[in-house]
Parts: sequence; C-alpha cells; structure tokens
Amino acid sequence: MSAYRLLMLPDQPGKDPPDEDPVAPERGQENKASGILKRLHRRVGGVRSWFHARPGGAQIWRVGVAAGGLVVIIVGIVLLAAPGPGWLVIFLGLGIWATEFAWAKSLLRFVRRTVGKWTAWLARQPRWLSVSVGAVGLITLAVIGVGAWLLFGRQ
Repeated sequence: MSAYRLLMLPDQPGKDPPDEDPVAPERGQENKASGILKRLHRRVGGVRSWFHARPGGAQIWRVGVAAGGLVVIIVGIVLLAAPGPGWLVIFLGLGIWATEFAWAKSLLRFVRRTVGKWTAWLARQPRWLSVSVGAVGLITLAVIGVGAWLLFGRQ
C-alpha cells in the first residue's frame, strides 16, 4: 500500500467484510439501537458535509478528528493506570481516527481480528488455563500498580 493511500481522505467509506458472524439483538431492542445509530450517523454526516462544503473545511475536519481522537486516546492511557475501562477508551479513540484515516481503519481492523482470535482460542482452552491467564493478567496489573505507586505515590 502506498504512502499516498494511507494519507488520502476517503471519499466514500468502504464496506468492510464482517469479521465475525452478526449477533442478533434482543427482541424489541433492534429498532431502538438501530434508530439511535442512524440518527447519529445522519447528524455526523451532516456536520461533516457542512465542513467539507467550506473552503479549507476538509482540512479543518481532519484536524478536528485527529485532535478529538488523540484526546480520547490520552484519556484511555490515563485510565490504564487508574481504575477504569482504559483499553475500551483507547479503542474508541482509534475508532474516531478510523473515520478519517485509512491507516487507523486498518489498525482497528487488525486489532479487532487479533482480539477475536485470542478470545476464541481462550474459549477453546480448559477452564484452568483460562483462570490462570486471568490470574496472570491481574498479577501483572497489581505489579504495575505497585510499581507506579512506589515511583510516583511516595513523595
């Protein structure tokens, strides 16, 4: 893939093949969720069109998306050390970038595919191994937390 393709503004969002089988929403929830997403998509699309219709608006829009995604990712990094959904917020920021940047869309697709494969592999393993992997993860987080407290917490 050329460097130009990674930096170019996508005219039309491409249709990505689904990475996994679609999950059917619960009865009665499908209309509510799809209605909210459709309204959000229309509103954001309208704002994006408004910016693109102005001279220099496309560049302003891209800078705004880049800055907004960066802020969300920084908040996610802070939440990694503090209690909270750090990785979820980081992936949300990457998703914001993926709306405008082809490299971010490709990275997000890779991350989703890799996490899906990891989750499927872990689901096929015996229960003791799943519990062990979770315990190692919690111990790692505890060691990072104690290390951060020792480095920054004591004055």
